[in-house]
Amino acid sequence: MASMANEQRRAATGRGARRRPRLRTAIAWAARRLHERFFFKRWTRAGLKLRVYGRWTSAQGEAEAGGSPPHVTPTLENALDLIAAHDPVLARRLPHLFHGGLWVRPHLEVLGQFNIARRACELSDTLFSPPYGVADVALSLVHEAAHARIEAAGIGYGPDPERRARIERVCVRRERAFARRSEAAGGASFTAAPLADFDGRLAAIQAALYTDAAFQRRAEAARRATILSLARRVRTLRREGLDPMVATALFSIMRRLTGKPRRRGAAR
Repeated sequence: MASMANEQRRAATGRGARRRPRLRTAIAWAARRLHERFFFKRWTRAGLKLRVYGRWTSAQGEAEAGGSPPHVTPTLENALDLIAAHDPVLARRLPHLFHGGLWVRPHLEVLGQFNIARRACELSDTLFSPPYGVADVALSLVHEAAHARIEAAGIGYGPDPERRARIERVCVRRERAFARRSEAAGGASFTAAPLADFDGRLAAIQAALYTDAAFQRRAEAARRATILSLARRVRTLRREGLDPMVATALFSIMRRLTGKPRRRGAAR
């Protein structure tokens, strides 16, 4: 009776069908933690955990080949200094709002995002290359902090694209308020910042950009790019002397995660 009950429970809940997705989720989680553990510089500033992509060899932050550009760290620090100078209340709240840390990642589908599950701010490394600058990084941090505050207030992002679009407009208006406050106080000029075109960005926000399908397409493209980047790093480590068995296991994980089907014979 117990086995029959278990079979009926599996049929009712679809548990058996979810085994493989759960396995893929577990493997993806392990690969992500491996990626974060070995390929991010980690330090703390005033209680805020900072994580910047790149392989690092010393406490002074000397980057090896293939890591983040050396100017990422000072640009991030300068952006945080800009927020501390013109919005000290927000600067003090950042460690709480971004409890999961502030991450600079490669291959993000957007310039910045607030990871609700991890309560973390994630910025793309593209944001640290021309034409973007310190002002753009500061605006992105203000934007994601607004998302964190809205979420903490109990106003979830929700499944409704129209609601998501309204939340995005609120966050862009918070950026505009910060830029005006900074310029009025004689701080950094936002005139040349690409993200300072607030009117254009507000007009471009459409509900169609915030549907679940649109998010899934961007997330899938970013996930594959991240896994392929890690696979290239594994090849580099293998040339540097990584154990062949370890390299083979990592490549197997990469192949499974990227969704490439195994060849089982010629197609008919």
